[in-house]
Amino acid sequence: MNKLTFYRGLLYALRQQRGSFVAEGERFHRAFASTVECAQRSHPPDAIPPAIHLDPLFGMYREANEMLLEGEQDLLLSLLNPRHRQAQFRIDTDDAKRELEELPHPDWFLSLGKHFDAMLIATG
Repeated sequence: MNKLTFYRGLLYALRQQRGSFVAEGERFHRAFASTVECAQRSHPPDAIPPAIHLDPLFGMYREANEMLLEGEQDLLLSLLNPRHRQAQFRIDTDDAKRELEELPHPDWFLSLGKHFDAMLIATG
């Protein structure tokens, strides 16, 4: 599975859980990393998630930012207010569900979306 398909699947699945999220900061990057690690442990044989790389200086994952940019280019996300990046989904839940069902392993992506949502909520 290529990383763009992974990003789309994850965003479609996250849309099933929420309409927006804070798309910056430590909590966002930890949630992204935890979700990719969960995907790496649970992936179907033909759906290997992308590798991620922590920038040790800034504590950010470039792949998380790449996912946001791809989501914006695909018109799935709108990144509001550049000082506090609030990502608003531009796709409704029904369309996201239809698109998710077109991808391989929609149930796996849905479980990853639930994990990502839970990690975005988690404190500390």
